[in-house]
Amino acid sequence: MPEETRKQTADKIVYVLLLLVLTASVVLFVRSRLQEAVGVPYDLDALREEIMASGLLEEAQPGSEASIRRNYDLLPSAYGEALHIAPRDFMSVEEIIIVRLDENSDAESILNAFTRRTDNLKQTFENYGTDQFDLLNSCLRYENDLYLVSVTGHQASRLMEMIRSRIER
Repeated sequence: MPEETRKQTADKIVYVLLLLVLTASVVLFVRSRLQEAVGVPYDLDALREEIMASGLLEEAQPGSEASIRRNYDLLPSAYGEALHIAPRDFMSVEEIIIVRLDENSDAESILNAFTRRTDNLKQTFENYGTDQFDLLNSCLRYENDLYLVSVTGHQASRLMEMIRSRIER
């Protein structure tokens, strides 16, 4: 076989292999997007870690089911799963709550619990905590078919953007 033919054959093999790798990559990418599109819930524990590591929170700490019950008067049976990042102390209002709804969830009552929490804190800080009061007035809310979100804090818009990019599918 002449040298030129071997080179052409080798080039064709490399070309075919590259085409196969590219095709496989596209198929895997499309498949992963389709899985996300059907409403596969985002891992809230992973999101908690991302938020805590982001550097966007100054006065908050990871919360728990107990802190959700205490602050929002919501029992675990009222929602599917939740992520709570709670104020670090009684003078802080930096807080995030994300509730993933399930078939037993009443979205309206959960949103009302979010509003009650914010209103109660506003009453607490109305006459002396101007910074806290301003943050509470700029609290951000978001809802879709699967999640309800409330974010209060200095970086609320950036945090909400991060959260929405993870849970919107």
